[in-house]
Amino acid sequence: MAPTAAHLPGEKTLTILHFNDVYNIESVDKEPVGGAARFSTALKSFSHLHPLILFSGDVFAPSFSE
Repeated sequence: MAPTAAHLPGEKTLTILHFNDVYNIESVDKEPVGGAARFSTALKSFSHLHPLILFSGDVFAPSFSE
């Protein structure tokens, strides 16, 4: 039986982290928690996988927050 793509010698893994629709990047003390710092920490937790990180945009839409 011929090897499948998942079982080829020298197999590589591609890790893709994709995000978009980024609004309200300020940290908050109540649920839902988040903010840019927390998101950055979450991304860094995958650094050992050497991921391809893709951002599709949409930072300010649907509207600016007051």
